[in-house]
Amino acid sequence: MFCYNCGCQINEKDTFCPNCGKNNKLINNIANNTYKSISITGFVFSFLIGIVGLILSLIGYRKSNAENQENYKKLSFAGFLISEITITWQITFISLFLGLYIIANM
Repeated sequence: MFCYNCGCQINEKDTFCPNCGKNNKLINNIANNTYKSISITGFVFSFLIGIVGLILSLIGYRKSNAENQENYKKLSFAGFLISEITITWQITFISLFLGLYIIANM
């Protein structure tokens, strides 16, 4: 891990950078918790906007896998599957109504 201020390599458990003395604890907490928010957001968006949910779920899955967070990994995978179903349903729905519109205007 690297200090956000000076770029010096530091131990992940260090709160302060030994080179510049800046506090890295808050930055570490934010960086370590991004997989949670991305996984949850991907799951929610998988129901609404399939492609956004798909992308966020894939990112959340990758980050959860790197952090060994099994629960969020499963949530991201569920978001991925639901996104696939939502995208398929949206494409089918749009194609059906587009076809009906073309037939009605012939």
